Amino acid sequence: MRKAKKEKLTLIIALLDIIQAYDKVGHEHLIKILHSHPIPTHLRNLIISLIIDNKNQIMTADGKTKIINFLFALLQGSPLSPFLFNIAIDPVLDALTEKEVSNEFGFSLDPSLEKLTNQCFADDDCIFSNSLFGATELIKMAKYWFDSLGLKISYEKSVAISIVNGKLQPNSNIEIDEHNFITGVFV
Repeated sequence: MRKAKKEKLTLIIALLDIIQAYDKVGHEHLIKILHSHPIPTHLRNLIISLIIDNKNQIMTADGKTKIINFLFALLQGSPLSPFLFNIAIDPVLDALTEKEVSNEFGFSLDPSLEKLTNQCFADDDCIFSNSLFGATELIKMAKYWFDSLGLKISYEKSVAISIVNGKLQPNSNIEIDEHNFITGVFV
């Protein structure tokens, strides 16, 4: 943001909220992704054994419930869950950071570095673009890839920050919308 302000550039930052991100990661997808990464076999098998075939049964006043099989979701509070979530969304990150995509829509922090289009940690995803059009295109791509993984963007909880020609747009009313992706009036 400092660079955009100082050099009078345009920068759109979209902060995307993924609905119940950890709860929606499918185990089959995660296993497939774990097999596609260069992870030592013993470690991969240990991780897989921790996430698959988990069952639960709840004791109620009327007795035990039927056995509940967990076919998706990462364990809440597990130190491994942010890592597993990041691996699960690798297809999204790969698509958003492809060289062709970043060259067209990304924001340049430094000429010696690839243009920035996406950063994330665990279930917080951040889109960076050099234009409103570029940000909209990147969000469309993110939506497509998140949808393909069974994950959904919460447009109500997602927001965007706009700097146009170096000026923060405090009253631009930029919102991320399920149909228009980014809307707003720039002053």
